[in-house]
Amino acid sequence: MKLSIVDCNPSGHKLVKCLIDIAADMGVKAAHIPITSTDIATGEITSKLSECIFWRASDLALGELMAGIGYMKDRITINTTVYSRPMTSGKLFQHLLFKHSTLSEYAIPTYRVGSLESFHEAMSAQKLEYPVVVKPNMGTTGKGIFLINNPDDASRISDWSDMIVTPYIESTGDYRVFVLGGVPFSAMRKIGNDDPADFVAKCTGVTRLTPENDEILKTITDIATRVASLLHLEYAGLDIIRDEKTSKYYVLEANVSGTWRNGYNETTGENIPREIIQWFIERHAAKSQPLRESLANYLDHRKSRLSPEKQVQVQRILDNKESPLTPDAMRTLGSRIINNFFATSIEDKCRYLYAAKHHKHHSNLIQLITSHAEKSVSWTGNFLTDDIGDTSTGLSLNHTLEYGVLATAYFIAATRP
Repeated sequence: MKLSIVDCNPSGHKLVKCLIDIAADMGVKAAHIPITSTDIATGEITSKLSECIFWRASDLALGELMAGIGYMKDRITINTTVYSRPMTSGKLFQHLLFKHSTLSEYAIPTYRVGSLESFHEAMSAQKLEYPVVVKPNMGTTGKGIFLINNPDDASRISDWSDMIVTPYIESTGDYRVFVLGGVPFSAMRKIGNDDPADFVAKCTGVTRLTPENDEILKTITDIATRVASLLHLEYAGLDIIRDEKTSKYYVLEANVSGTWRNGYNETTGENIPREIIQWFIERHAAKSQPLRESLANYLDHRKSRLSPEKQVQVQRILDNKESPLTPDAMRTLGSRIINNFFATSIEDKCRYLYAAKHHKHHSNLIQLITSHAEKSVSWTGNFLTDDIGDTSTGLSLNHTLEYGVLATAYFIAATRP
């Protein structure tokens, strides 16, 4: 298996080199591939890229990215959104999307400002109160962030290109959660120093701790996985903050090529680059495996990351110890599936398969559901889920393993020889 890592840095980012080394240890040949305008215009992109691609960043213009989408078809990719919807990387777009979705409670009011004059206009028009934060729309690893306590503070900003302004959220730090393939990994808490003048250090963190209790971890990982699904990100580093005054949580941003080189692996005991390579290995193997086998491999590798309750239930299903529907209930569900097939969840369909196998029931519906399952594999990982759109945005929040795991477990148990 070969992996192409697209990065606009000619010499390759440190993260790229780390991935290449980890890939080599795992038997995967990875290479840094910068993509140019000429590659798009001549079609050379086809031969330069392998069938597995980690698209971190490029210098391509929007039109060039759009022109290159066709070359990416049928390739296994992280992150599809970076080249297909590049605006997703921007904080302004993210928070506008959150605002108009069912994740609106986690959105931070965000406004574009392009000059000192437009900053003052935004403060007046949006009725913002000091202090506020001014920062670049695109991620900058903590650089170019300003805490503005009064009108005079804004005058020290010399470069206003592509900047945004947001309310300041009082907190003692924020959380970083990685989501890969619809699965959340351990969270890291970043705590700033005690110097109120050193705002950049406060943002980037000095002391790093894991979450104080399971309830916080449960909350922030749930937010992180749903945000990654909404933004259609196979991989993301989510930064989440908790308001000390209201105890409400907000999403600071979704980093489409988030770094783990900030103490994350050391603090949490995770190995994000190895997990990335493992995801590619599993997705690549799935192309030549029976569906049940690829789903089983993915679930086996990640079920320990589910909630304890889900772990118990999933194991009962896989061991055929979960009580199936009664024959009458199975027939009632079968009638509902037949009468309204696409409005019935994939979990209910797979629950029907599980009961049908237990009761040795035979019908044409079994083959229909089995075929449908092949089209219900999430784009983010090897599990089944419903691609039902958010009512406001049309984008789905359901591409998380926690959401699709029961359907996946029922399907594995029902189709096991």
